[in-house]
Amino acid sequence: MKHKQEKYKISIDGKWDLHDLYNFPRIYGQVYAFLRSFLPDMDDSHRAYSRVIGAYKIYPWKGGWSTVNFYDSLSAFDGRPPISSIRYSSPGWVEIVVFIAGVKAIADFIRDYDTISEKVGKLCGQGQQILLRIMKKTPKNKDNPILDNEDIESLIKVGDDLIKMWGLSNIVTMEKLNERTECPVKSLKILLSLRRRIEKLVEYKINGKVKFSDSTGKKDNN
Repeated sequence: MKHKQEKYKISIDGKWDLHDLYNFPRIYGQVYAFLRSFLPDMDDSHRAYSRVIGAYKIYPWKGGWSTVNFYDSLSAFDGRPPISSIRYSSPGWVEIVVFIAGVKAIADFIRDYDTISEKVGKLCGQGQQILLRIMKKTPKNKDNPILDNEDIESLIKVGDDLIKMWGLSNIVTMEKLNERTECPVKSLKILLSLRRRIEKLVEYKINGKVKFSDSTGKKDNN
């Protein structure tokens, strides 16, 4: 199924400052770009396919710059949706042109996030412990982590559980992510970085600054 671009309106409210005007679109664009990169039309016929696949493979994910460069690479081709209209008032809106499946997925998991945040936190803690165990047994001069079958199975389980908890299994799976990264350690680190961005978006919702229309067309409630 091919996805088409449509207009999508994000309701805004409350007091915004210059940091909000920079920070919210940047984080939202990063989450959207990640989901966008897994939509069905992102195949080897897409003009940016090789660049997208490269972004998942080339960064070592051994420090903060990998995160920055990864999202910059994804956002460069499709993570900066054009603005169709904008109105700053109480309430106001920002209307963007996007692939609707990606933005509605964001709205859906943000709407329900308060019911799963504690479980997500515990799951991410488990993931961090697995990554720490792997890091301790991998020599610093080795580019690739030392993994045994238990490590691989644990990484995949945590990753899949996170994706399912977020309700994103219809867009991305750990299997698809591993095909791109060729390393389950990288895959889980990407998901953990996505969690940090999701929770920043949730803060905007909690603070009453944004409301998203979900997959049914209804807005979330603060």
